[in-house]
Amino acid sequence: MSDTPLKREYTISTFINQGETASIPFTPITMFSEGGISKKIVCYWLIICLFIIPSSLVTRIFEWTGIPLEIGGLSVYLTIYIPMLFCVPMVIWLGYFWGAIPAYLSTFVVASYGGMPIEWNLVFSLSNPLSLAMYSLFYKITNQRPSLISTAAVVGFVLVSFVASLAGSSGAFLWAFTNNVGLNSVELVWQGWWLGGWVQTVLVVLPLMHFGNRLARKTVAPLSKKSVSDNQTFKLFGYTMLVFTSILIAFVWIVRMFGINEISKISDITANSLNAQFINNTIDSLTYPLYILLMVMMALMYLIYRAVLYWHLSLISANKKLTEQNTLLQTLATTDSLTGLQNRRDILNAIEIEFDRTKRSRTQMSVLMIDIDNFKRINDNYGHIVGDNAIRDVAKSIGLSIRPYDIAGRYGGEEFVVLLPNSDIQVALDIGKRILENVKTSCKIQTADSYTITVSIGAAQMIKTETSSQSTIENADRALLKAKRLGKDQVVIAELK
Repeated sequence: MSDTPLKREYTISTFINQGETASIPFTPITMFSEGGISKKIVCYWLIICLFIIPSSLVTRIFEWTGIPLEIGGLSVYLTIYIPMLFCVPMVIWLGYFWGAIPAYLSTFVVASYGGMPIEWNLVFSLSNPLSLAMYSLFYKITNQRPSLISTAAVVGFVLVSFVASLAGSSGAFLWAFTNNVGLNSVELVWQGWWLGGWVQTVLVVLPLMHFGNRLARKTVAPLSKKSVSDNQTFKLFGYTMLVFTSILIAFVWIVRMFGINEISKISDITANSLNAQFINNTIDSLTYPLYILLMVMMALMYLIYRAVLYWHLSLISANKKLTEQNTLLQTLATTDSLTGLQNRRDILNAIEIEFDRTKRSRTQMSVLMIDIDNFKRINDNYGHIVGDNAIRDVAKSIGLSIRPYDIAGRYGGEEFVVLLPNSDIQVALDIGKRILENVKTSCKIQTADSYTITVSIGAAQMIKTETSSQSTIENADRALLKAKRLGKDQVVIAELK
């Protein structure tokens, strides 16, 4: 059975359960030509766009801009704008451009209907895509769950909705400028834009995200790709702070300009420049501290950014060192320090695992037990350092003689064991003979008589009736002892009982 479906199922499960921030690359033409789920998503998106784009006219036709409401004696203004109810989920579920493009076109349509000059309309229509960019950046940076099933996720969505609505409402000032209206009308449109956008997002989009997230994410998961890496995340974080702070500065500057413009009109009417100057100074006294506050905010955000970046890099460095130490510990725990082969515990564990696999798959497995001949004489005549070198040289010859998927280990002292997966006794015999020849050819003690090292080998094949790998090892060990009795430097096959 192919493992591809299992991998796909794992990807979808991880994507949904962990809330991983992902998006579909905006390639509708390519996706449409691919067919399948890609084509379906593009078709659904086009159908929704056909509804979203003209729905913006409802706000203009029914005068849903700046609807006055009395809440606790306080007058507030709300604007109802249908397209953003669909564009926000599309940005979060599909990706930024899937929602930003219909948002731009719907704003362009309603502004054209209202008679806005096209050169201004092209800029004005960017206001709602700017709002949607706040959502996109937020979920990319925080990797927050879009399912909104936890309190933290809901609070995060409510807060980013506020920021996004505020960012999008910057278009209100451009609208006021192109329509040459006064400061009071600007406040009505601006407050209706951001407050209405925030309220409708919290009351309508939030429940939609909560109940529809699993179905939506499951549908698009096969096409989704992780949006950003860690390095990109910090870049986006910096860009987000820069954009948001720029928006705040623009708000303060534009409101101040409108205030000064209104003061100039009062000055023309009253011809009292002293009063106009007094009001102008009052405006300055209110706006300049805001600029200072914004600069302090920028400094604090920069410090936070640097602190988080430093912590992130420190954590990466610590994780890297920890990984290196874990790798070293793993190597020390499984490797024989003298030969570089697997140690006794690890090779026996590998044989046990292969034994179980061989029993399940009804294949074959063989084991070689190898011992250096006359090793005590080598130590006594040439010293333990030469003896250690002999063990290392034999281990190297064994490693060069076996196949890439065979496993060799040091069993203890001058004795070695080799695991031969998917091998019958004939294969074991052939490999054993190759080890004999390689050892005699390459393992020599350079003395006056040039002593040649030899080994004895016992070979055993796993018997189907055996219940433990230890039986195979014992059979190979008995064959090794027989090779020693028969004169050494040879391979002996274990006798089957």
